[in-house]
Amino acid sequence: MTDRALFPRTARQFAEQLTIEMIGIAADIRQRSRQGLGERGASGLAAAAVALEDIRTPDGDTGPKQPGTRTATRCLPKVLADLSRDDPARRAALHYAAAHEIIGSMGSAANLIGSPSGGGNAFASDGGMTRKLQAMAMVRLGEGIANRWAWSRADRRFVRGAPRVVMAPQRQVRGLRRITGKALLDAVAVNGCDIADVLRAHGWSNQKRVRDVLAQDLLQTLEKIAKYSDQQIH
Repeated sequence: MTDRALFPRTARQFAEQLTIEMIGIAADIRQRSRQGLGERGASGLAAAAVALEDIRTPDGDTGPKQPGTRTATRCLPKVLADLSRDDPARRAALHYAAAHEIIGSMGSAANLIGSPSGGGNAFASDGGMTRKLQAMAMVRLGEGIANRWAWSRADRRFVRGAPRVVMAPQRQVRGLRRITGKALLDAVAVNGCDIADVLRAHGWSNQKRVRDVLAQDLLQTLEKIAKYSDQQIH
Protein backbone atom coordinates (compact mmCIF):
# COMPACT_ATOMS: atom_id res chain seq x y z
CA MET A 1 0.00 0.00 0.00
CA THR A 2 1.43 3.36 -0.99
CA ASP A 3 1.53 6.41 1.24
CA ARG A 4 -1.07 8.01 -1.03
CA ALA A 5 -3.51 5.17 -0.31
CA LEU A 6 -3.23 5.78 3.42
CA PHE A 7 -4.72 9.25 3.20
CA PRO A 8 -8.08 10.38 1.79
CA ARG A 9 -7.83 12.24 -1.48
CA THR A 10 -11.13 14.13 -1.33
CA ALA A 11 -13.11 15.98 1.31
CA ARG A 12 -15.78 13.29 1.18
CA GLN A 13 -13.25 10.51 1.72
CA PHE A 14 -11.75 12.47 4.62
CA ALA A 15 -15.16 12.88 6.25
CA GLU A 16 -15.96 9.18 5.78
CA GLN A 17 -12.65 8.08 7.27
CA LEU A 18 -13.01 10.49 10.20
CA THR A 19 -16.54 9.25 10.88
CA ILE A 20 -15.43 5.61 10.85
CA GLU A 21 -12.60 6.39 13.26
CA MET A 22 -14.92 8.28 15.62
CA ILE A 23 -17.40 5.40 15.62
CA GLY A 24 -14.57 2.98 16.41
CA ILE A 25 -13.34 5.12 19.30
CA ALA A 26 -16.85 5.45 20.72
CA ALA A 27 -17.39 1.69 20.45
CA ASP A 28 -14.07 1.00 22.21
CA ILE A 29 -15.07 3.34 25.03
CA ARG A 30 -18.43 1.60 25.47
CA GLN A 31 -16.75 -1.81 25.62
CA ARG A 32 -13.82 -0.62 27.77
CA SER A 33 -11.43 -2.01 25.18
CA ARG A 34 -7.76 -2.01 26.15
CA GLN A 35 -8.63 -1.06 29.72
CA GLY A 36 -7.28 -3.69 32.07
CA LEU A 37 -6.96 -7.38 31.31
CA GLY A 38 -9.56 -9.87 30.21
CA GLU A 39 -11.50 -10.53 27.05
CA ARG A 40 -14.21 -8.22 25.73
CA GLY A 41 -17.00 -8.68 23.29
CA ALA A 42 -16.59 -7.28 19.81
CA SER A 43 -16.67 -3.49 19.84
CA GLY A 44 -19.82 -1.95 18.44
CA LEU A 45 -22.20 0.89 19.22
CA ALA A 46 -25.06 -1.60 19.12
CA ALA A 47 -23.53 -3.48 22.05
CA ALA A 48 -24.50 -2.48 25.56
CA ALA A 49 -22.11 -0.19 27.37
CA VAL A 50 -20.04 -1.95 30.01
CA ALA A 51 -18.22 -1.11 33.23
CA LEU A 52 -15.30 -2.92 34.84
CA GLU A 53 -16.06 -4.54 38.20
CA ASP A 54 -14.10 -6.72 40.58
CA ILE A 55 -14.94 -10.41 40.45
CA ARG A 56 -16.45 -11.50 43.74
CA THR A 57 -15.26 -14.63 45.45
CA PRO A 58 -17.70 -16.96 47.27
CA ASP A 59 -16.75 -15.40 50.61
CA GLY A 60 -17.75 -11.97 49.34
CA ASP A 61 -14.25 -10.53 49.06
CA THR A 62 -14.11 -8.20 46.06
CA GLY A 63 -10.45 -7.22 46.20
CA PRO A 64 -8.35 -8.17 43.16
CA LYS A 65 -6.03 -11.10 43.96
CA GLN A 66 -4.12 -11.12 40.68
CA PRO A 67 -4.13 -9.39 37.31
CA GLY A 68 -7.23 -10.10 35.27
CA THR A 69 -9.71 -10.42 38.14
CA ARG A 70 -11.92 -7.63 36.87
CA THR A 71 -14.77 -8.33 34.51
CA ALA A 72 -16.83 -6.28 32.08
CA THR A 73 -20.46 -5.97 33.12
CA ARG A 74 -23.32 -4.08 31.50
CA CYS A 75 -23.71 -0.51 32.70
CA LEU A 76 -26.91 -0.12 34.67
CA PRO A 77 -29.25 2.87 34.86
CA LYS A 78 -28.70 4.99 37.95
CA VAL A 79 -31.88 3.75 39.66
CA LEU A 80 -30.42 0.22 39.57
CA ALA A 81 -26.73 1.09 39.91
CA ASP A 82 -27.47 2.82 43.23
CA LEU A 83 -28.66 -0.50 44.67
CA SER A 84 -26.25 -2.97 46.24
CA ARG A 85 -25.17 -5.89 44.09
CA ASP A 86 -27.14 -8.26 46.32
CA ASP A 87 -30.33 -6.21 46.32
CA PRO A 88 -33.27 -8.39 45.20
CA ALA A 89 -34.65 -5.63 42.96
CA ARG A 90 -31.34 -5.27 41.14
CA ARG A 91 -30.98 -9.03 40.66
CA ALA A 92 -34.58 -9.25 39.43
CA ALA A 93 -33.86 -6.57 36.81
CA LEU A 94 -30.81 -8.50 35.57
CA HIS A 95 -32.75 -11.78 35.42
CA TYR A 96 -35.62 -10.10 33.57
CA ALA A 97 -33.21 -8.57 31.04
CA ALA A 98 -31.45 -11.93 30.58
CA ALA A 99 -34.81 -13.60 29.92
CA HIS A 100 -35.53 -11.09 27.16
CA GLU A 101 -32.12 -11.75 25.62
CA ILE A 102 -32.74 -15.51 25.63
CA ILE A 103 -36.12 -15.08 23.98
CA GLY A 104 -34.69 -12.65 21.47
CA SER A 105 -32.15 -15.27 20.39
CA MET A 106 -34.81 -17.95 19.89
CA GLY A 107 -36.30 -16.73 16.64
CA SER A 108 -39.94 -17.72 16.40
CA ALA A 109 -41.33 -18.57 19.81
CA ALA A 110 -44.84 -19.48 18.72
CA ASN A 111 -44.24 -23.18 19.27
CA LEU A 112 -43.04 -22.55 22.83
CA ILE A 113 -46.17 -20.93 24.19
CA GLY A 114 -48.12 -23.16 26.51
CA SER A 115 -47.18 -26.70 27.48
CA PRO A 116 -47.84 -30.15 26.03
CA SER A 117 -51.22 -31.59 26.95
CA GLY A 118 -51.59 -34.91 28.69
CA GLY A 119 -48.34 -34.67 30.62
CA GLY A 120 -45.62 -36.83 29.11
CA ASN A 121 -42.03 -35.97 28.52
CA ALA A 122 -42.32 -33.86 25.39
CA PHE A 123 -39.33 -31.69 26.32
CA ALA A 124 -36.82 -34.43 27.16
CA SER A 125 -33.38 -33.83 25.68
CA ASP A 126 -34.65 -30.41 24.72
CA GLY A 127 -31.36 -28.79 23.79
CA GLY A 128 -31.99 -25.76 25.98
CA MET A 129 -35.79 -25.73 25.64
CA THR A 130 -36.28 -25.76 29.43
CA ARG A 131 -34.11 -22.67 29.77
CA LYS A 132 -36.11 -20.91 27.08
CA LEU A 133 -39.41 -21.82 28.73
CA GLN A 134 -38.10 -20.49 32.04
CA ALA A 135 -37.16 -17.26 30.29
CA MET A 136 -40.66 -16.96 28.87
CA ALA A 137 -42.11 -17.58 32.32
CA MET A 138 -39.95 -14.77 33.72
CA VAL A 139 -41.14 -12.36 31.01
CA ARG A 140 -44.77 -13.30 31.67
CA LEU A 141 -44.17 -12.83 35.39
CA GLY A 142 -42.73 -9.37 34.79
CA GLU A 143 -45.65 -8.40 32.57
CA GLY A 144 -48.22 -9.62 35.09
CA ILE A 145 -46.62 -7.89 38.05
CA ALA A 146 -45.90 -4.65 36.18
CA ASN A 147 -49.60 -4.51 35.32
CA ARG A 148 -50.66 -5.73 38.80
CA TRP A 149 -52.86 -8.40 37.21
CA ALA A 150 -54.49 -10.99 39.45
CA TRP A 151 -52.96 -14.46 39.61
CA SER A 152 -55.31 -17.40 38.97
CA ARG A 153 -54.33 -20.38 41.10
CA ALA A 154 -56.68 -22.61 39.14
CA ASP A 155 -55.24 -21.73 35.74
CA ARG A 156 -51.68 -21.09 36.97
CA ARG A 157 -51.45 -17.85 35.06
CA PHE A 158 -52.22 -14.16 35.29
CA VAL A 159 -55.69 -12.95 34.41
CA ARG A 160 -54.93 -10.49 31.64
CA GLY A 161 -56.47 -7.06 31.83
CA ALA A 162 -55.80 -3.50 30.75
CA PRO A 163 -52.24 -2.14 30.96
CA ARG A 164 -51.63 -0.40 34.28
CA VAL A 165 -50.87 3.29 33.89
CA VAL A 166 -48.27 4.68 36.28
CA MET A 167 -48.45 8.26 35.09
CA ALA A 168 -50.99 9.91 32.82
CA PRO A 169 -51.43 13.52 31.68
CA GLN A 170 -54.15 15.35 33.56
CA ARG A 171 -54.94 17.37 30.46
CA GLN A 172 -54.40 16.78 26.78
CA VAL A 173 -51.02 18.10 25.72
CA ARG A 174 -49.49 17.41 22.35
CA GLY A 175 -46.63 14.91 22.61
CA LEU A 176 -47.38 14.03 26.24
CA ARG A 177 -48.17 10.33 26.59
CA ARG A 178 -49.09 8.05 29.47
CA ILE A 179 -46.42 5.81 30.98
CA THR A 180 -47.41 2.23 31.74
CA GLY A 181 -45.79 -0.06 34.28
CA LYS A 182 -44.70 -2.50 31.57
CA ALA A 183 -43.15 0.25 29.43
CA LEU A 184 -41.26 1.53 32.48
CA LEU A 185 -39.98 -1.93 33.40
CA ASP A 186 -38.84 -2.75 29.86
CA ALA A 187 -37.21 0.63 29.29
CA VAL A 188 -35.08 0.47 32.43
CA ALA A 189 -34.41 -3.24 32.94
CA VAL A 190 -34.15 -4.36 29.30
CA ASN A 191 -33.10 -1.29 27.35
CA GLY A 192 -30.93 0.27 30.05
CA CYS A 193 -32.69 3.65 30.03
CA ASP A 194 -32.55 6.06 32.92
CA ILE A 195 -35.78 7.32 34.44
CA ALA A 196 -35.09 10.67 32.77
CA ASP A 197 -34.89 8.91 29.40
CA VAL A 198 -38.31 7.33 29.98
CA LEU A 199 -39.81 10.70 30.80
CA ARG A 200 -38.36 12.38 27.73
CA ALA A 201 -39.46 9.53 25.47
CA HIS A 202 -43.05 10.06 26.65
CA GLY A 203 -42.93 13.85 26.43
CA TRP A 204 -42.65 14.58 30.16
CA SER A 205 -40.34 17.14 31.73
CA ASN A 206 -37.46 15.77 33.79
CA GLN A 207 -38.61 16.86 37.24
CA LYS A 208 -37.34 15.21 40.42
CA ARG A 209 -40.85 14.77 41.82
CA VAL A 210 -41.91 12.87 38.72
CA ARG A 211 -38.68 10.83 38.60
CA ASP A 212 -39.21 9.76 42.19
CA VAL A 213 -42.73 8.51 41.43
CA LEU A 214 -41.49 6.35 38.55
CA ALA A 215 -38.44 5.10 40.47
CA GLN A 216 -40.57 4.05 43.44
CA ASP A 217 -43.04 2.24 41.19
CA LEU A 218 -40.25 0.46 39.29
CA LEU A 219 -38.53 -0.73 42.46
CA GLN A 220 -41.81 -2.03 43.86
CA THR A 221 -42.35 -4.00 40.65
CA LEU A 222 -38.84 -5.45 40.74
CA GLU A 223 -39.16 -6.40 44.40
CA LYS A 224 -42.38 -8.29 43.62
CA ILE A 225 -40.71 -10.03 40.67
CA ALA A 226 -37.86 -11.09 42.95
CA LYS A 227 -40.32 -12.38 45.55
CA TYR A 228 -42.60 -14.35 43.25
CA SER A 229 -39.90 -15.70 40.93
CA ASP A 230 -38.60 -17.64 43.92
CA GLN A 231 -42.02 -19.29 44.16
CA GLN A 232 -41.66 -20.61 40.60
CA ILE A 233 -44.81 -19.11 39.16
CA HIS A 234 -45.07 -20.51 35.61
